[in-house]
Parts: sequence; C-alpha cells; structure tokens
Amino acid sequence: MRSKKRAESFQNEVMGTPPIRLPLQLNALNAVGTALRRFGLLDLHEDPEVYMRRARRKTRLTDFGPFDIKDPLRRMIHTMKHDADLSLFGRIAATQMILRNLMNNLLLQHEFATNPDVSRVDVEEPIIIICTPRTGSTLLHNLMNQHEGVRAPKMWELHRPCPPTRPEDEFTDERIKLSDREFGMFYRMVPEMRAIHFFAPEAIEECTHLFGNIFTCRLSFSTLANSSSYSDWVFHEDMADAYRAYRRYLQALLLNYPGKFLVLKSPVHILQLDALEAVFPKAKIIHLHRDPATAAGSFCSLTEAVQIAMRKHVDPLAIGDMWKTFWTPAMLKSISWRESTKLQVIDVDFKHLVKNPVEIVNRIFEDFGKPVPDALTGGIEGYLDNHPKDEYGLHEYSLERYGLNREALHEEYQPYIERFSVSLEGKSK
Repeated sequence: MRSKKRAESFQNEVMGTPPIRLPLQLNALNAVGTALRRFGLLDLHEDPEVYMRRARRKTRLTDFGPFDIKDPLRRMIHTMKHDADLSLFGRIAATQMILRNLMNNLLLQHEFATNPDVSRVDVEEPIIIICTPRTGSTLLHNLMNQHEGVRAPKMWELHRPCPPTRPEDEFTDERIKLSDREFGMFYRMVPEMRAIHFFAPEAIEECTHLFGNIFTCRLSFSTLANSSSYSDWVFHEDMADAYRAYRRYLQALLLNYPGKFLVLKSPVHILQLDALEAVFPKAKIIHLHRDPATAAGSFCSLTEAVQIAMRKHVDPLAIGDMWKTFWTPAMLKSISWRESTKLQVIDVDFKHLVKNPVEIVNRIFEDFGKPVPDALTGGIEGYLDNHPKDEYGLHEYSLERYGLNREALHEEYQPYIERFSVSLEGKSK
C-alpha cells in the first residue's frame, strides 16, 4: 500500500494533481462496491432486456419506437461493465441513466402516438453551435438565449423530454427535482466540479443528452472509457438514423413553443457533420473556434474529473490519447467539410466573442435573418454581469499531465488554425 501511495505521489509531482478528489462518503461507498461485485451484487446486467422490462413496467408502455436501441444499449453496457471498470457509484449512475433513457424512448413514442400535433412541429431550421469541447460554447449559447425568440432546452428537459414542457412549468415541473437529485447532490459533495463544468437543472444545456437517450453517442459513452469496443463501433456507424431519432425529440421540446426557434449546441455534432447535414439540410450553423491546445487541456481535465467519479482506475495519459484519437481527426475533417457543405455557416472566434459579445451575437442573428430585439443588448450585458469569468472558481490544468504539448498541438493543427484564423492563447497553467 505504501509503495502504491509513493508511486501516486511521484506521478502527481511530475504530471500535476488530479482535478478533483472524491469525498470520504463516495470513497467508502466505492470500497463497499468492490466487495459486492465479487458476489454479483449491484453490477450491470449484460442483457438489455433486463432494463427494457423494468422500463416497460415503470411506464406501462411497450413501444420503444422506430430506432433500434437494443444493439447500441447492449454494446454500451458491455463497455461500461468491461472497459470502463466502473466503481459502485459509477454502476449506480449508469443503471439510473439506462432506465431513464429507456423510459424517455417509451414516453416519446407514446407522445407521437397520442398527439398528432407533435409530428407536425417544424424543426427543420435549427441554429446549431458546432465546436470541439471547451471552446466557449456554453457562453455563446447563454448569450444567444437572451433573445426573446430563442428556445434553448434546459438540462432537466433534455434528461426527461416527455411529456413536452409547457412554458408556464419551466421552473416548477416535478422533473426538476429528479434532475437535481441525480446531479445536484454530486455537485454538493464534489464542489470542485463546479469550476470545471457547472450543471444546474434549470440551466440550458447541450443536446448531447438526446443522443444518449438512444444509446448512440460518439461523445458521452466513448469518453468515459477512453477507447473501447463501443467507441470502435459507434465511430463507424452511419449516424443518419440517430439524427432522425434526435429530430423527434426536438419536435417534442418545441411543441408548446409556437413562434420560437431552436438554438442548440454540442461538441458531438462536429464528430458527425455529414449525418447532421443529411438530416437537417436547412440548419444554420455557428462554427465556434478556440486555441485547440487550450481546448485539449481543459477537455482532458474535465474528462479525468468525470472518470474519477465513475471509474475505479483513471489513466491521464490514456485520456490524452483519446483526445488525439477522437478530436484531432474531427477538427481536421471540418476543413474539408466546410469546402463542400451547402449549409449556411458563420465562424466565431472565442477571443472575439469575449471581447465583443454584443456585436458578435447581433451579427449572428442578423446573418441568419432573425430580428434583433431592442432588449437583446441589455439581456447580454445583464447575463455577463451576473455570471463573471471563473464564477465558480478557477479551473487549472496541465497539458503535460495528459502527455500533450502546446507547441506540438499547434503544429499538428496548423491547417485548422490557418483555415479559420484561430486566435492562439498563452501558455497552459
């Protein structure tokens, strides 16, 4: 035990300290989980039907819809059980997520079967922010949300989209409490996570969660295990059917908001641009850019924090390798995609956004043919006043901890940096 601690201490000195430390309660829970797993207790079931039956019982519904979720779910469970090596907390969280997502599918199909209006909701021209992780998309998303015509779904809605939200219930719906139990409690136990990425049930959030509902997500499940049988599969899948299922969720989210237009964001889109364009040929795209070295370090730190909470063992170098495996090809491929796409795309540089937020947001809406309300400037300025930089603490990280180097990354991404005139930032901390 002492030699292991000395090795961990040496690694921390060389590579920097982990981004979070779990509280004693979680460490104790996970210690019990190791013993329970030896007896097959509180472990994940390999057979998807186990969870599908539970979801049917809970909802008293049977139709999971046209998208085949059984095979993706089976592959995801296999990775969670064998590749990710989840702690007890991770296994509990994964089980809750599986049941919640299966119930979401059942409830969505019920909505389409019983309410003919939902299938007629027009979601063909969403505004979608595409980017790599950690590029300031949360900031831009919230600034655009100050427009009175915008519909940007909140986290609790993305986790439980059905029945469709009514505007008058956005801050009182019972599903908010359920979302807070799942995520709010963790943030209260591990406050360092707030500085890395802050979640709140009532805050608008990225639409990655909708792909999680159908267990076909190139971001969430792949990131948890770095590389796995699941990522090997999902990165070779045609994602067009997944986007068709995603579109049905968007229709439910917009159902009770006539006259509003969707503004969405997620790093997952840049991993599957061809499918996005095939299913949404009228989408309006904002391509957000930031120094890729800064984005890489921040993303790796966030990923490690999530893995510390969910897994028994975390390898920072494997996280760095995962960044290069998933995101480097996506960034470089976005160059050729831009040369061929027929979508309307606006480029936004993170540094320019921070320096001139009102000007940038106004230009986006004007270029996309949306009216710019007089109150928009005040809304943006008010949001920035109420949410200063490092509102929840300073997020510090080191590229070297993940086996990465700023200068080497800049050289590797030089074609991307030159093509989009990306502003580079200072040395990583």
